[in-house]
Amino acid sequence: MSAKPTRTRFHVIQTMGTNLAITLTTVVTGVLSARLLGPEAKGAQSVIVMAPSLLASLLTLALPNSLVYALRRSPESQREVMGVALLFSLVLGSVAALCGLAIIPVWLGHYDPATVAMAKRALVLTPVFHLTSTVNAGLQALGLFTIYNIARWLPPLLTAAGLLVLWTTHHASVLTVSLAYLLVTILTLIWGLVCILKACPPRIAGVLTNLKRLLSYGIRSYWADLLGTLSGQLDRIVVAAFLPARAVGLYVVAVSMANTLGVFSSALVSVFFPLSAGKSMEEITRNVGKAVRFAVVLVGCCCLFAALLGPTLLRILYGRSYLPALEAFYPLLVAALVTSLINVLLVAFLASNHPGHVSIVQFVGVASGALWMALLVPRYGLAGAGLSVIGSSVTRLVAVIIGFRKGLGTSFPRVLPVPSEVLTWLRQGMQVVGKVTRHRVGE
Repeated sequence: MSAKPTRTRFHVIQTMGTNLAITLTTVVTGVLSARLLGPEAKGAQSVIVMAPSLLASLLTLALPNSLVYALRRSPESQREVMGVALLFSLVLGSVAALCGLAIIPVWLGHYDPATVAMAKRALVLTPVFHLTSTVNAGLQALGLFTIYNIARWLPPLLTAAGLLVLWTTHHASVLTVSLAYLLVTILTLIWGLVCILKACPPRIAGVLTNLKRLLSYGIRSYWADLLGTLSGQLDRIVVAAFLPARAVGLYVVAVSMANTLGVFSSALVSVFFPLSAGKSMEEITRNVGKAVRFAVVLVGCCCLFAALLGPTLLRILYGRSYLPALEAFYPLLVAALVTSLINVLLVAFLASNHPGHVSIVQFVGVASGALWMALLVPRYGLAGAGLSVIGSSVTRLVAVIIGFRKGLGTSFPRVLPVPSEVLTWLRQGMQVVGKVTRHRVGE
């Protein structure tokens, strides 16, 4: 009777561990590619790699989520649903690639012709990125979480290995580094498809019926999916459209460093969402308030630490040529703190069955972010990009505050901790460290 909960806990812990491993490996690949190329070439490489993955994620029609729902809902027709989903994913990825041929010359028109040409050639991999996300969703729906987590970790891991080879052989260029990022997706897709073929061999049958089943769910959730993609990528899209390659390279490094703070809010959400789901509004607000105050202390201290050590970290990890990235790094740190608080506060809406307000907050963030960036990026460059992200984050926070009163009908939780709370957390942390230390000594 306890086997299923134990297995579920194992999958949760495994997935959280994989997320941490992916974050760390991505940081390593970012450092290696930045060191190998320098700011200007790094910027060109970033837009080349971003083009196919971005276009694939913008035209999902929420197919991965639809596939998970359909496979769980209709286990008797899993093979047919899987076959139609893979076929439809190939079609959507191909359409996205064709759209990219028209978009890239406009989006990257101020880049040199060689970069634009490489970005257009990279679009041939857009269907591969689309299929990979669909295959990963299939693995997740079939309960193959170990394979699913390996499939997510393989791309950055293989990319890091490829970059190390380029480092030792002295063959690094914009083209070879871009290939190190792009080609690993093909290997991951092949491996994922082999696993799908063994677990649930796809079968093309009942195309219209199964396509309708996928689209009926997908179209309803697509807009939230699209807003989520845009909220995470909008700043890089606009920076690439308005600024030269060198500025893009610097901005990518600044974002990479600042975004590592998101690990803390993700961990808090993974704990407090299941703890609060289905509880009374009073209890949800109390739990979320506690989590937010803890996030203020934890993420705030990390932001202060990162701000003080930012120049040293940039110089050691990326090299002196990336020190101008500090112009965007400091505003992005502030935005990371605000975003961490927002992510924790949104638990209140999810736990109380008000997911619609989460979509509203995402829409507000995307709309305000586009406005801020259109105003500030062309005029102030890197600093303008960082300030735009702050403006978008603060606007989203205001939407969350309004949502507590208008949507949930409750007061906004206290955000700033009192000294006694901080002392309690420190004491509890020391007790945990003491228990772990005693356990290891006992072993």
